[in-house]
Amino acid sequence: MKRLWSIFKPFIVGVVVVVALAALILVPGLSTKGDVAEVFLPLQEAAQSVTASEQMTVGPIPGDLSRYESEQKCQENISTPGYWSGINAAEMTDAARSGVYPCADFLGSQTEDNVVYTYKAEGTYPQVQYVNSDGPNGMFVVGGTSAASTGPVAPGPYVARIDPISGEQVWRTYLENGNVNDVFVGGTNLNILENGNIVFAWNYKIALLDRATGAIIKARNLPSPGPVTPRSINYKELTIAPDGTIILRSQNRPENCNQQGGGGLTACSQSAGGPEQKPSPFLAIDPDTLKVYDKLVAPEDSATPTIIVPYEGKIAIYTAMLKNAYRFFWDPETKKLSQDKSWVAPYLADGQTVGDAPTFMGDWIIIQTNGLGSDTAASSIVAINVDDASNIVTHKPFGDLEDGETSNAPPKPQGDLENDMVYSVDGGLGEIAGIHLDQATGKMETKWTVDDRSFEFQPLFGSADQRIMVTSKWNPDADLGALATGSYTAQAVWRDAATGDVLAESDFLPPISFNALITPVYGGRWVWPSGPSGSIYFLQPMPASSQPQVATTTEGKSGG
Repeated sequence: MKRLWSIFKPFIVGVVVVVALAALILVPGLSTKGDVAEVFLPLQEAAQSVTASEQMTVGPIPGDLSRYESEQKCQENISTPGYWSGINAAEMTDAARSGVYPCADFLGSQTEDNVVYTYKAEGTYPQVQYVNSDGPNGMFVVGGTSAASTGPVAPGPYVARIDPISGEQVWRTYLENGNVNDVFVGGTNLNILENGNIVFAWNYKIALLDRATGAIIKARNLPSPGPVTPRSINYKELTIAPDGTIILRSQNRPENCNQQGGGGLTACSQSAGGPEQKPSPFLAIDPDTLKVYDKLVAPEDSATPTIIVPYEGKIAIYTAMLKNAYRFFWDPETKKLSQDKSWVAPYLADGQTVGDAPTFMGDWIIIQTNGLGSDTAASSIVAINVDDASNIVTHKPFGDLEDGETSNAPPKPQGDLENDMVYSVDGGLGEIAGIHLDQATGKMETKWTVDDRSFEFQPLFGSADQRIMVTSKWNPDADLGALATGSYTAQAVWRDAATGDVLAESDFLPPISFNALITPVYGGRWVWPSGPSGSIYFLQPMPASSQPQVATTTEGKSGG
Protein backbone atom coordinates (compact mmCIF):
# COMPACT_ATOMS: atom_id res chain seq x y z
CA MET A 1 0.00 0.00 0.00
CA LYS A 2 2.83 2.43 0.74
CA ARG A 3 4.27 1.79 -2.72
CA LEU A 4 0.83 2.43 -4.25
CA TRP A 5 0.50 5.63 -2.24
CA SER A 6 3.87 6.87 -3.48
CA ILE A 7 2.73 6.31 -7.06
CA PHE A 8 -0.53 8.25 -7.03
CA LYS A 9 0.26 10.88 -4.38
CA PRO A 10 1.66 13.42 -6.93
CA PHE A 11 -1.69 13.52 -8.65
CA ILE A 12 -4.05 14.15 -5.76
CA VAL A 13 -4.23 17.92 -5.49
CA GLY A 14 -6.65 19.41 -7.97
CA VAL A 15 -5.57 17.30 -10.96
CA VAL A 16 -6.24 14.03 -12.67
CA VAL A 17 -4.29 13.61 -15.92
CA VAL A 18 -6.30 13.73 -19.10
CA VAL A 19 -7.06 10.31 -20.45
CA ALA A 20 -9.19 8.97 -23.26
CA LEU A 21 -11.84 6.79 -21.67
CA ALA A 22 -13.37 4.18 -23.90
CA ALA A 23 -16.60 4.30 -21.94
CA LEU A 24 -19.51 2.73 -23.79
CA ILE A 25 -22.83 3.96 -22.42
CA LEU A 26 -25.75 2.19 -24.05
CA VAL A 27 -29.07 3.76 -24.84
CA PRO A 28 -31.70 1.07 -24.26
CA GLY A 29 -33.27 -0.43 -27.30
CA LEU A 30 -36.91 0.21 -28.10
CA SER A 31 -38.98 -2.93 -28.66
CA THR A 32 -41.26 -3.32 -31.66
CA LYS A 33 -44.20 -5.55 -32.56
CA GLY A 34 -45.05 -6.69 -36.06
CA ASP A 35 -43.87 -4.82 -39.11
CA VAL A 36 -44.66 -1.29 -37.98
CA ALA A 37 -43.53 0.38 -34.79
CA GLU A 38 -44.15 3.98 -33.90
CA VAL A 39 -42.46 5.33 -30.80
CA PHE A 40 -43.65 8.48 -29.05
CA LEU A 41 -40.84 9.86 -26.90
CA PRO A 42 -41.97 12.18 -24.12
CA LEU A 43 -40.13 15.29 -22.94
CA GLN A 44 -37.41 13.33 -21.16
CA GLU A 45 -36.93 11.03 -24.18
CA ALA A 46 -36.32 8.18 -21.77
CA ALA A 47 -36.09 4.64 -23.05
CA GLN A 48 -38.51 1.90 -22.15
CA SER A 49 -37.91 -0.07 -18.93
CA VAL A 50 -35.35 2.26 -17.41
CA THR A 51 -33.17 0.37 -14.95
CA ALA A 52 -30.36 1.32 -12.59
CA SER A 53 -27.83 0.68 -15.36
CA GLU A 54 -29.84 2.08 -18.28
CA GLN A 55 -30.78 5.64 -17.45
CA MET A 56 -29.33 7.49 -20.43
CA THR A 57 -31.75 9.62 -22.40
CA VAL A 58 -31.50 10.36 -26.10
CA GLY A 59 -31.96 14.10 -25.93
CA PRO A 60 -31.44 17.20 -23.77
CA ILE A 61 -33.08 17.34 -20.34
CA PRO A 62 -34.74 20.73 -19.70
CA GLY A 63 -35.89 19.76 -16.20
CA ASP A 64 -39.06 21.11 -14.65
CA LEU A 65 -39.51 24.42 -16.45
CA SER A 66 -42.14 25.56 -13.95
CA ARG A 67 -39.46 25.58 -11.21
CA TYR A 68 -37.13 28.03 -12.94
CA GLU A 69 -38.91 31.17 -11.76
CA SER A 70 -39.41 30.05 -8.16
CA GLU A 71 -35.81 28.85 -7.89
CA GLN A 72 -34.49 32.19 -9.08
CA LYS A 73 -36.81 34.17 -6.80
CA CYS A 74 -35.71 32.01 -3.89
CA GLN A 75 -32.07 32.77 -4.71
CA GLU A 76 -32.71 36.51 -5.01
CA ASN A 77 -34.05 36.48 -1.44
CA ILE A 78 -30.69 35.19 -0.18
CA SER A 79 -28.03 37.81 0.50
CA THR A 80 -24.86 37.15 -1.52
CA PRO A 81 -22.94 40.45 -1.34
CA GLY A 82 -20.26 40.71 -3.99
CA TYR A 83 -21.72 37.90 -6.10
CA TRP A 84 -24.35 37.71 -8.81
CA SER A 85 -27.67 36.30 -7.59
CA GLY A 86 -27.85 32.79 -9.04
CA ILE A 87 -28.11 29.28 -7.65
CA ASN A 88 -24.36 28.83 -8.14
CA ALA A 89 -22.79 32.10 -9.21
CA ALA A 90 -19.70 31.24 -7.15
CA GLU A 91 -17.42 28.22 -7.27
CA MET A 92 -18.95 26.99 -3.98
CA THR A 93 -22.14 28.99 -3.33
CA ASP A 94 -20.74 32.12 -1.64
CA ALA A 95 -17.77 33.82 0.03
CA ALA A 96 -17.84 31.26 2.84
CA ARG A 97 -17.80 28.48 0.24
CA SER A 98 -20.61 26.94 2.27
CA GLY A 99 -21.70 24.45 -0.38
CA VAL A 100 -25.33 24.73 0.80
CA TYR A 101 -27.89 25.36 -1.96
CA PRO A 102 -31.30 25.95 -0.32
CA CYS A 103 -32.94 26.95 -3.62
CA ALA A 104 -31.98 23.82 -5.57
CA ASP A 105 -34.81 21.32 -6.09
CA PHE A 106 -34.92 17.54 -5.77
CA LEU A 107 -37.52 16.15 -8.20
CA GLY A 108 -37.21 12.62 -6.88
CA SER A 109 -39.09 10.93 -4.07
CA GLN A 110 -37.76 10.73 -0.51
CA THR A 111 -39.86 7.66 0.24
CA GLU A 112 -40.00 5.64 -2.98
CA ASP A 113 -37.52 4.36 -5.58
CA ASN A 114 -36.02 6.88 -7.99
CA VAL A 115 -34.32 6.84 -11.37
CA VAL A 116 -31.75 9.38 -12.54
CA TYR A 117 -32.14 10.43 -16.16
CA THR A 118 -28.79 11.28 -17.71
CA TYR A 119 -27.85 13.18 -20.84
CA LYS A 120 -24.35 13.67 -22.24
CA ALA A 121 -24.07 17.30 -23.29
CA GLU A 122 -23.12 18.46 -26.75
CA GLY A 123 -19.48 19.39 -27.22
CA THR A 124 -16.14 18.52 -25.66
CA TYR A 125 -14.68 20.45 -22.74
CA PRO A 126 -11.16 19.22 -21.94
CA GLN A 127 -10.35 19.13 -18.23
CA VAL A 128 -13.66 20.77 -17.31
CA GLN A 129 -13.63 21.55 -13.59
CA TYR A 130 -16.42 23.86 -12.38
CA VAL A 131 -19.84 25.00 -13.57
CA ASN A 132 -21.59 28.30 -12.74
CA SER A 133 -24.94 29.85 -13.66
CA ASP A 134 -26.12 33.45 -13.82
CA GLY A 135 -29.74 32.30 -13.85
CA PRO A 136 -31.85 29.79 -15.77
CA ASN A 137 -30.53 30.93 -19.16
CA GLY A 138 -26.80 31.26 -18.60
CA MET A 139 -24.29 28.52 -17.80
CA PHE A 140 -20.49 28.75 -17.74
CA VAL A 141 -17.68 26.24 -17.36
CA VAL A 142 -13.97 26.52 -16.66
CA GLY A 143 -11.46 23.99 -17.94
CA GLY A 144 -7.98 23.47 -19.24
CA THR A 145 -6.54 23.71 -15.73
CA SER A 146 -5.50 20.14 -14.96
CA ALA A 147 -2.36 20.24 -17.00
CA ALA A 148 -0.17 17.18 -17.47
CA SER A 149 2.78 17.24 -15.09
CA THR A 150 5.38 17.15 -17.86
CA GLY A 151 5.56 17.54 -21.62
CA PRO A 152 3.11 19.51 -23.78
CA VAL A 153 -0.03 20.67 -21.98
CA ALA A 154 -3.51 21.28 -23.27
CA PRO A 155 -4.22 24.97 -23.89
CA GLY A 156 -5.89 26.68 -21.01
CA PRO A 157 -7.28 27.71 -18.72
CA TYR A 158 -10.38 28.68 -20.66
CA VAL A 159 -13.87 29.85 -19.81
CA ALA A 160 -16.84 28.80 -21.94
CA ARG A 161 -20.51 29.67 -22.03
CA ILE A 162 -22.73 26.72 -22.83
CA ASP A 163 -26.42 26.28 -23.55
CA PRO A 164 -27.97 25.44 -20.15
CA ILE A 165 -30.13 22.64 -21.60
CA SER A 166 -28.17 21.05 -24.44
CA GLY A 167 -24.67 21.91 -23.19
CA GLU A 168 -23.70 23.13 -26.66
CA GLN A 169 -20.97 25.76 -26.64
CA VAL A 170 -21.94 29.41 -27.14
CA TRP A 171 -18.43 30.86 -26.81
CA ARG A 172 -15.03 29.85 -25.45
CA THR A 173 -12.24 32.21 -24.37
CA TYR A 174 -8.74 30.85 -23.90
CA LEU A 175 -6.61 32.77 -21.43
CA GLU A 176 -3.25 30.94 -21.44
CA ASN A 177 -1.11 28.36 -23.19
CA GLY A 178 1.57 26.81 -21.01
CA ASN A 179 3.43 25.58 -24.09
CA VAL A 180 4.16 29.18 -25.05
CA ASN A 181 4.61 31.03 -21.77
CA ASP A 182 6.83 29.95 -18.89
CA VAL A 183 4.06 29.98 -16.28
CA PHE A 184 2.57 27.61 -13.75
CA VAL A 185 -0.67 26.15 -15.14
CA GLY A 186 -2.63 25.04 -12.09
CA GLY A 187 -6.20 24.89 -10.87
CA THR A 188 -8.54 27.89 -11.06
CA ASN A 189 -12.09 28.68 -10.05
CA LEU A 190 -15.00 30.60 -11.52
CA ASN A 191 -17.07 33.42 -10.01
CA ILE A 192 -19.63 35.91 -11.31
CA LEU A 193 -19.46 39.41 -9.82
CA GLU A 194 -22.46 41.40 -8.63
CA ASN A 195 -22.35 43.49 -11.83
CA GLY A 196 -22.53 40.35 -13.97
CA ASN A 197 -18.93 40.23 -15.15
CA ILE A 198 -16.96 37.02 -14.82
CA VAL A 199 -13.76 37.44 -12.80
CA PHE A 200 -10.99 34.95 -13.43
CA ALA A 201 -7.47 34.66 -12.05
CA TRP A 202 -4.69 32.27 -13.06
CA ASN A 203 -0.92 32.13 -12.51
CA TYR A 204 0.00 35.83 -12.02
CA LYS A 205 -2.84 37.28 -14.12
CA ILE A 206 -6.45 38.36 -13.71
CA ALA A 207 -9.20 39.27 -16.20
CA LEU A 208 -12.80 40.42 -16.37
CA LEU A 209 -14.93 38.73 -19.05
CA ASP A 210 -18.25 39.79 -20.54
CA ARG A 211 -20.57 36.92 -19.76
CA ALA A 212 -22.68 37.48 -22.88
CA THR A 213 -19.83 37.33 -25.40
CA GLY A 214 -16.71 36.08 -23.61
CA ALA A 215 -14.90 39.26 -24.60
CA ILE A 216 -12.06 40.28 -22.29
CA ILE A 217 -13.12 43.58 -20.72
CA LYS A 218 -9.95 44.18 -18.78
CA ALA A 219 -6.85 42.18 -17.86
CA ARG A 220 -3.62 42.79 -16.01
CA ASN A 221 -0.54 41.13 -14.62
CA LEU A 222 -0.35 40.85 -10.85
CA PRO A 223 2.57 41.43 -8.50
CA SER A 224 4.24 38.57 -6.67
CA PRO A 225 5.25 40.01 -3.29
CA GLY A 226 7.54 37.93 -1.15
CA PRO A 227 9.99 35.27 -2.28
CA VAL A 228 7.88 33.59 -4.99
CA THR A 229 8.68 34.42 -8.62
CA PRO A 230 5.89 34.94 -11.19
CA ARG A 231 6.66 31.63 -12.96
CA SER A 232 5.87 29.69 -9.76
CA ILE A 233 2.80 31.53 -8.55
CA ASN A 234 -0.87 30.69 -9.14
CA TYR A 235 -3.53 33.08 -7.83
CA LYS A 236 -6.16 30.36 -7.83
CA GLU A 237 -7.81 31.19 -4.53
CA LEU A 238 -10.25 33.94 -5.47
CA THR A 239 -13.00 35.00 -3.07
CA ILE A 240 -15.13 38.14 -3.04
CA ALA A 241 -15.52 40.18 0.15
CA PRO A 242 -18.93 41.61 1.12
CA ASP A 243 -17.90 45.09 -0.09
CA GLY A 244 -17.10 43.60 -3.51
CA THR A 245 -13.32 43.60 -3.16
CA ILE A 246 -11.59 40.64 -4.78
CA ILE A 247 -9.37 38.75 -2.34
CA LEU A 248 -6.67 36.62 -3.98
CA ARG A 249 -4.25 34.20 -2.41
CA SER A 250 -1.79 32.08 -4.31
CA GLN A 251 -0.87 28.45 -4.26
CA ASN A 252 2.83 28.20 -5.05
CA ARG A 253 4.90 25.78 -7.05
CA PRO A 254 8.34 25.33 -5.46
CA GLU A 255 11.03 27.38 -7.16
CA ASN A 256 12.98 25.62 -9.93
CA CYS A 257 10.10 23.16 -10.41
CA ASN A 258 9.02 22.69 -14.03
CA GLN A 259 6.04 20.42 -13.43
CA GLN A 260 2.53 21.63 -14.16
CA GLY A 261 -0.82 21.02 -12.50
CA GLY A 262 -1.00 18.98 -9.33
CA GLY A 263 2.47 17.59 -9.92
CA GLY A 264 3.81 21.11 -9.50
CA LEU A 265 2.28 21.24 -6.03
CA THR A 266 3.19 17.77 -4.80
CA ALA A 267 5.94 16.03 -6.78
CA CYS A 268 8.26 19.02 -6.33
CA SER A 269 7.21 19.70 -2.75
CA GLN A 270 9.47 19.68 0.27
CA SER A 271 7.84 16.49 1.54
CA ALA A 272 8.82 14.83 -1.77
CA GLY A 273 12.43 15.95 -1.44
CA GLY A 274 12.08 19.26 -3.24
CA PRO A 275 12.97 22.77 -2.09
CA GLU A 276 11.21 24.57 0.74
CA GLN A 277 7.80 25.91 -0.25
CA LYS A 278 7.63 29.68 -0.07
CA PRO A 279 4.93 31.70 1.76
CA SER A 280 1.78 32.65 -0.14
CA PRO A 281 1.00 36.27 -1.01
CA PHE A 282 -2.44 37.85 -0.55
CA LEU A 283 -3.82 40.60 -2.80
CA ALA A 284 -6.89 42.86 -2.43
CA ILE A 285 -8.18 44.09 -5.81
CA ASP A 286 -10.76 46.57 -7.08
CA PRO A 287 -13.45 44.55 -8.95
CA ASP A 288 -13.97 47.27 -11.60
CA THR A 289 -10.47 48.52 -12.37
CA LEU A 290 -8.42 45.50 -11.17
CA LYS A 291 -6.23 47.96 -9.26
CA VAL A 292 -4.32 46.31 -6.43
CA TYR A 293 -5.39 47.97 -3.18
CA ASP A 294 -3.00 46.11 -0.90
CA LYS A 295 -0.74 43.07 -0.65
CA LEU A 296 0.45 40.89 2.20
CA VAL A 297 2.72 37.86 2.52
CA ALA A 298 1.34 35.06 4.71
CA PRO A 299 3.59 33.19 7.16
CA GLU A 300 3.30 29.92 5.20
CA ASP A 301 2.25 28.40 1.90
CA SER A 302 -1.14 26.85 1.26
CA ALA A 303 -2.72 25.04 -1.67
CA THR A 304 -6.33 25.24 -0.42
CA PRO A 305 -8.93 28.03 -0.74
CA THR A 306 -9.74 30.74 1.77
CA ILE A 307 -13.18 31.58 3.14
CA ILE A 308 -14.56 34.99 4.08
CA VAL A 309 -17.03 35.43 6.96
CA PRO A 310 -17.77 38.26 9.42
CA TYR A 311 -16.15 38.39 12.86
CA GLU A 312 -17.05 41.09 15.37
CA GLY A 313 -18.03 43.49 12.59
CA LYS A 314 -14.87 42.83 10.60
CA ILE A 315 -14.34 41.03 7.30
CA ALA A 316 -12.39 37.94 8.34
CA ILE A 317 -10.44 35.70 5.97
CA TYR A 318 -9.62 32.16 7.18
CA THR A 319 -7.11 29.80 5.63
CA ALA A 320 -5.46 26.47 6.48
CA MET A 321 -1.77 26.54 5.65
CA LEU A 322 0.94 23.89 5.79
CA LYS A 323 1.08 23.73 9.59
CA ASN A 324 -1.30 26.30 11.07
CA ALA A 325 -4.67 27.90 10.48
CA TYR A 326 -4.69 31.70 10.29
CA ARG A 327 -7.12 34.61 10.31
CA PHE A 328 -6.61 37.79 8.30
CA PHE A 329 -8.74 40.93 8.04
CA TRP A 330 -9.74 43.14 5.14
CA ASP A 331 -10.66 46.73 6.02
CA PRO A 332 -12.75 48.32 3.24
CA GLU A 333 -12.31 51.80 4.74
CA THR A 334 -8.51 51.84 4.84
CA LYS A 335 -8.16 49.39 1.92
CA LYS A 336 -5.70 47.35 3.97
CA LEU A 337 -5.06 43.65 4.63
CA SER A 338 -3.73 42.54 8.01
CA GLN A 339 -3.01 39.37 9.92
CA ASP A 340 -4.72 38.69 13.25
CA LYS A 341 -1.64 37.46 15.09
CA SER A 342 -3.75 36.50 18.11
CA TRP A 343 -5.47 33.77 16.08
CA VAL A 344 -2.98 31.08 14.97
CA ALA A 345 -3.93 27.43 15.40
CA PRO A 346 -1.69 24.37 14.91
CA TYR A 347 -4.17 21.77 13.71
CA LEU A 348 -2.12 18.75 12.54
CA ALA A 349 -1.40 15.60 14.53
CA ASP A 350 1.75 13.55 13.96
CA GLY A 351 1.71 11.86 10.58
CA GLN A 352 -1.12 13.97 9.16
CA THR A 353 -0.80 16.14 6.07
CA VAL A 354 -2.09 19.58 5.20
CA GLY A 355 -5.68 20.56 5.90
CA ASP A 356 -8.35 21.35 3.35
CA ALA A 357 -10.21 24.63 2.95
CA PRO A 358 -11.92 25.76 6.17
CA THR A 359 -15.64 25.47 6.82
CA PHE A 360 -17.51 28.11 8.86
CA MET A 361 -19.74 26.66 11.60
CA GLY A 362 -20.87 29.53 13.82
CA ASP A 363 -18.47 29.68 16.76
CA TRP A 364 -16.09 27.26 15.09
CA ILE A 365 -13.85 27.00 12.06
CA ILE A 366 -13.71 23.40 10.84
CA ILE A 367 -10.72 21.90 9.02
CA GLN A 368 -10.28 18.39 7.69
CA THR A 369 -6.74 16.99 7.68
CA ASN A 370 -4.90 14.67 5.28
CA GLY A 371 -5.50 16.78 2.20
CA LEU A 372 -2.35 15.19 0.76
CA GLY A 373 -3.04 11.79 2.27
CA SER A 374 -1.27 9.70 4.89
CA ASP A 375 -0.54 6.03 5.40
CA THR A 376 0.43 6.54 9.06
CA ALA A 377 -2.34 8.70 10.56
CA ALA A 378 -6.11 8.81 10.07
CA SER A 379 -7.87 12.00 8.98
CA SER A 380 -9.38 14.27 11.62
CA ILE A 381 -12.07 16.92 11.76
CA VAL A 382 -10.61 19.81 13.73
CA ALA A 383 -12.81 22.51 15.31
CA ILE A 384 -11.08 25.81 16.20
CA ASN A 385 -12.99 28.37 18.27
CA VAL A 386 -13.33 31.74 16.54
CA ASP A 387 -12.79 33.62 19.82
CA ASP A 388 -9.87 31.55 21.10
CA ALA A 389 -7.54 29.79 18.68
CA SER A 390 -6.11 27.70 21.53
CA ASN A 391 -9.54 26.09 22.01
CA ILE A 392 -9.16 23.22 19.56
CA VAL A 393 -11.29 20.06 19.48
CA THR A 394 -10.27 17.08 17.33
CA HIS A 395 -12.46 14.19 16.19
CA LYS A 396 -11.60 11.12 14.10
CA PRO A 397 -14.84 10.17 12.35
CA PHE A 398 -13.39 6.92 10.96
CA GLY A 399 -11.17 5.95 13.90
CA ASP A 400 -7.47 5.11 13.64
CA LEU A 401 -5.81 3.58 10.60
CA GLU A 402 -5.38 -0.16 10.54
CA ASP A 403 -2.36 -1.87 8.98
CA GLY A 404 -2.30 -1.37 5.21
CA GLU A 405 -4.92 1.40 5.18
CA THR A 406 -4.45 4.82 3.58
CA SER A 407 -6.26 8.03 4.50
CA ASN A 408 -6.77 10.58 1.72
CA ALA A 409 -9.26 13.41 2.28
CA PRO A 410 -8.80 16.29 -0.20
CA PRO A 411 -12.29 17.86 -0.25
CA LYS A 412 -13.21 20.44 2.38
CA PRO A 413 -15.61 19.23 5.07
CA GLN A 414 -19.18 20.16 4.26
CA GLY A 415 -21.00 22.15 6.95
CA ASP A 416 -24.71 22.54 7.65
CA LEU A 417 -24.90 25.34 10.22
CA GLU A 418 -28.71 25.17 10.55
CA ASN A 419 -28.47 21.54 11.69
CA ASP A 420 -25.04 21.69 13.40
CA MET A 421 -23.84 18.91 11.10
CA VAL A 422 -20.42 18.44 9.51
CA TYR A 423 -19.70 15.92 6.75
CA SER A 424 -16.38 14.22 6.10
CA VAL A 425 -15.18 12.27 3.06
CA ASP A 426 -12.06 10.10 3.15
CA GLY A 427 -11.40 8.70 -0.32
CA GLY A 428 -8.47 6.58 0.82
CA LEU A 429 -10.62 4.74 3.35
CA GLY A 430 -13.67 4.87 1.06
CA GLU A 431 -16.08 6.26 3.67
CA ILE A 432 -18.34 9.26 4.32
CA ALA A 433 -19.47 10.38 7.79
CA GLY A 434 -22.18 12.65 9.15
CA ILE A 435 -21.00 14.33 12.36
CA HIS A 436 -22.91 16.43 14.90
CA LEU A 437 -21.13 19.49 16.30
CA ASP A 438 -21.97 20.86 19.76
CA GLN A 439 -21.78 24.64 19.35
CA ALA A 440 -21.17 25.18 23.07
CA THR A 441 -18.20 22.86 23.47
CA GLY A 442 -16.99 21.98 19.97
CA LYS A 443 -17.40 18.32 20.84
CA MET A 444 -18.25 16.17 17.82
CA GLU A 445 -20.13 12.88 17.54
CA THR A 446 -20.30 10.67 14.46
CA LYS A 447 -23.97 10.04 13.68
CA TRP A 448 -23.50 7.79 10.66
CA THR A 449 -20.91 6.40 8.26
CA VAL A 450 -21.36 4.77 4.85
CA ASP A 451 -19.04 3.03 2.43
CA ASP A 452 -18.51 5.48 -0.42
CA ARG A 453 -15.18 6.20 -2.11
CA SER A 454 -15.18 9.82 -3.24
CA PHE A 455 -12.64 12.59 -3.67
CA GLU A 456 -15.20 15.31 -4.34
CA PHE A 457 -17.29 17.86 -2.43
CA GLN A 458 -20.62 16.96 -0.86
CA PRO A 459 -23.08 19.75 -1.72
CA LEU A 460 -26.16 20.07 0.49
CA PHE A 461 -29.51 21.38 -0.68
CA GLY A 462 -33.17 21.67 0.20
CA SER A 463 -34.82 22.96 3.35
CA ALA A 464 -33.12 22.51 6.73
CA ASP A 465 -35.62 19.85 7.83
CA GLN A 466 -35.20 17.83 4.63
CA ARG A 467 -31.54 18.36 3.78
CA ILE A 468 -30.12 16.21 1.01
CA MET A 469 -26.47 15.53 0.15
CA VAL A 470 -25.16 14.68 -3.29
CA THR A 471 -21.71 13.31 -4.00
CA SER A 472 -19.84 10.87 -6.21
CA LYS A 473 -19.24 7.18 -5.55
CA TRP A 474 -16.58 5.09 -7.23
CA ASN A 475 -17.39 1.82 -8.90
CA PRO A 476 -16.53 -0.67 -6.12
CA ASP A 477 -14.53 -2.76 -8.61
CA ALA A 478 -12.09 0.11 -9.26
CA ASP A 479 -8.59 -0.03 -7.81
CA LEU A 480 -7.44 2.97 -5.80
CA GLY A 481 -4.44 3.38 -8.10
CA ALA A 482 -6.85 4.39 -10.90
CA LEU A 483 -6.98 7.86 -9.32
CA ALA A 484 -3.76 8.70 -11.14
CA THR A 485 -5.10 7.75 -14.57
CA GLY A 486 -8.82 8.46 -14.40
CA SER A 487 -9.44 4.91 -15.61
CA TYR A 488 -12.48 4.19 -13.46
CA THR A 489 -16.17 5.01 -13.40
CA ALA A 490 -18.28 6.63 -10.71
CA GLN A 491 -21.91 7.50 -10.08
CA ALA A 492 -23.81 10.41 -8.56
CA VAL A 493 -25.54 9.51 -5.31
CA TRP A 494 -28.20 11.54 -3.49
CA ARG A 495 -28.46 10.79 0.24
CA ASP A 496 -30.63 11.82 3.15
CA ALA A 497 -28.17 14.09 4.96
CA ALA A 498 -29.58 13.14 8.37
CA THR A 499 -29.05 9.39 7.94
CA GLY A 500 -26.79 8.78 4.93
CA ASP A 501 -29.51 6.63 3.32
CA VAL A 502 -29.48 6.51 -0.49
CA LEU A 503 -32.34 8.31 -2.21
CA ALA A 504 -31.18 8.08 -5.83
CA GLU A 505 -28.14 7.00 -7.80
CA SER A 506 -27.16 7.50 -11.41
CA ASP A 507 -25.49 5.25 -13.93
CA PHE A 508 -21.75 4.79 -13.62
CA LEU A 509 -20.15 7.56 -15.67
CA PRO A 510 -16.63 8.66 -16.61
CA PRO A 511 -15.07 10.07 -13.44
CA ILE A 512 -16.02 13.50 -12.21
CA SER A 513 -13.17 16.01 -12.08
CA PHE A 514 -10.98 15.54 -9.03
CA ASN A 515 -12.00 17.68 -6.04
CA ALA A 516 -14.97 19.15 -7.95
CA LEU A 517 -18.68 18.94 -7.20
CA ILE A 518 -21.90 17.73 -8.74
CA THR A 519 -23.43 21.14 -9.38
CA PRO A 520 -27.10 22.13 -9.01
CA VAL A 521 -28.69 23.96 -11.93
CA TYR A 522 -32.23 25.06 -12.63
CA GLY A 523 -35.28 22.85 -12.96
CA GLY A 524 -34.15 20.18 -10.49
CA ARG A 525 -31.15 19.20 -12.63
CA TRP A 526 -27.51 18.59 -11.75
CA VAL A 527 -24.29 18.78 -13.73
CA TRP A 528 -21.53 16.16 -13.63
CA PRO A 529 -18.27 17.65 -15.04
CA SER A 530 -15.93 14.87 -16.17
CA GLY A 531 -12.50 16.39 -16.69
CA PRO A 532 -10.77 13.13 -17.66
CA SER A 533 -13.26 12.48 -20.46
CA GLY A 534 -13.84 16.13 -21.40
CA SER A 535 -17.58 15.62 -21.12
CA ILE A 536 -20.47 17.20 -19.24
CA TYR A 537 -23.50 15.21 -18.12
CA PHE A 538 -26.89 16.57 -17.08
CA LEU A 539 -28.65 14.52 -14.38
CA GLN A 540 -32.27 14.60 -13.24
CA PRO A 541 -33.54 12.38 -10.40
CA MET A 542 -37.21 11.41 -10.74
CA PRO A 543 -39.55 8.94 -9.01
CA ALA A 544 -39.44 5.54 -10.67
CA SER A 545 -43.24 5.58 -10.70
CA SER A 546 -43.13 8.56 -13.07
CA GLN A 547 -41.20 6.60 -15.69
CA PRO A 548 -42.82 7.41 -19.04
CA GLN A 549 -44.54 4.64 -20.94
CA VAL A 550 -43.37 4.23 -24.53
CA ALA A 551 -46.30 3.87 -26.89
CA THR A 552 -46.15 1.64 -29.97
CA THR A 553 -48.48 0.70 -32.79
CA THR A 554 -48.69 -2.90 -33.91
CA GLU A 555 -49.44 -4.70 -37.15
CA GLY A 556 -53.02 -4.30 -38.20
CA LYS A 557 -53.37 -0.82 -36.71
CA SER A 558 -53.14 1.97 -39.20
CA GLY A 559 -54.36 5.48 -39.49
CA GLY A 560 -56.61 7.21 -42.07
